Amino acid sequence: MNSRARLVHNASPAGRTADHWLRRYLRGQIYLYQRNWNSRLKNRLCFLWFMTGATLITSLSSVGRMSLGPLKALVLGHRDGVAAASGQ
Repeated sequence: MNSRARLVHNASPAGRTADHWLRRYLRGQIYLYQRNWNSRLKNRLCFLWFMTGATLITSLSSVGRMSLGPLKALVLGHRDGVAAASGQ
């Protein structure tokens, strides 16, 4: 055995969307919330806080880049997450 062996993860583009990372992240988080965590008030408040932060980060990113790409990713990620959770 080699004690100096290291693992390198090279992400494959096969089977992955080439869109903004925020869209993929929001899709996963919103899917989990819709399927598992939307039953209690505490969870709803935490999700509201998460979406507030995501919207703020997206807005700052859009202003910094002078692009609507991050805002589109926010809207599309939310739409994708809700659609995935409802089974569409």
